Amino acid sequence: MSLSLDNLGFTDEKIARILKKFPQVLSYTTENLNSKLDYMVQLGVPRERLLELVPNAPDSLALATTRIQETVDALDEMFGDGAGVQALGRNLGVLHSNVEGLRRSFNYLVSVVGLTPERLSTSSRYIGRSRDNILRPRFEFLKTQCVETVATLTWITRSHREFVEKYPGYEAYVVEYKARQKNTTTSAL
Repeated sequence: MSLSLDNLGFTDEKIARILKKFPQVLSYTTENLNSKLDYMVQLGVPRERLLELVPNAPDSLALATTRIQETVDALDEMFGDGAGVQALGRNLGVLHSNVEGLRRSFNYLVSVVGLTPERLSTSSRYIGRSRDNILRPRFEFLKTQCVETVATLTWITRSHREFVEKYPGYEAYVVEYKARQKNTTTSAL
């Protein structure tokens, strides 16, 4: 199989990374893998760029072309024509996000937080974060702390560990937040 990946244009180093991250690639035919690469090239992502990106998200080659297109279309809806292909050209990992989840996060960040689509379009990681598990609790916590949430967006991209290190009161807040959410859900039933 590594010979097949080599035939697709991947270097030995990149093949090793692909195999380490996604050994299931061994079950795919060269034709299947090449068809996914060709599809993304047809969308507008340069093949040379794909050869750089795939080793970081090799499981993206396992996705159906309909799934790839669905993500591109959703990103175009949110950010404008061509945004989906631009996002793929930066990070294939966006393909693994739930499209409805991307929309929920986008709508929350625009309508509640006050960010612009242009600002969000700089990184798909912003809308790749869960609205209910990350964005909303962090945003509401930061409001209670009077922390600016529009000028800097590191509050979105920080890992949980990094966020708690920067804001030690967050863990206790999240426990209370989740309890309130559970009570709200229970009383709504």
